[in-house]
Amino acid sequence: MIKRKEEMQEVVRENIRGGVGTVRMLPLLEGDEMREKMSLCSLSVIPPGAGIGEHAHTTDSEIYYVLEGEVKVTDDGEEHTLRAGDIMFTGDGESHQVWNASDKEAKLLLLVMNI
Repeated sequence: MIKRKEEMQEVVRENIRGGVGTVRMLPLLEGDEMREKMSLCSLSVIPPGAGIGEHAHTTDSEIYYVLEGEVKVTDDGEEHTLRAGDIMFTGDGESHQVWNASDKEAKLLLLVMNI
């Protein structure tokens, strides 16, 4: 399967999982395109001051891969800073959140796998 950029539609989401502000998301693949193995494959842009709130994964796992910029994350309650090239894996039964405490946009690849 090949999907062209022109076929993708950016969405703006507010206060994701109780987070602050707006996050722009470009779903790279959606629904049945992922054959039910994943529920999210998105390029996400988090502006300064915005973020995705703390949430647990109970039936899936998620990867945050930082493409540009810098973000703060919690990984099961511990705070860390991730920069371009860093990755975080949150497995089934774990929790996390992400926010942009810098003065520049951050771009992340978000992948939620049904594992």
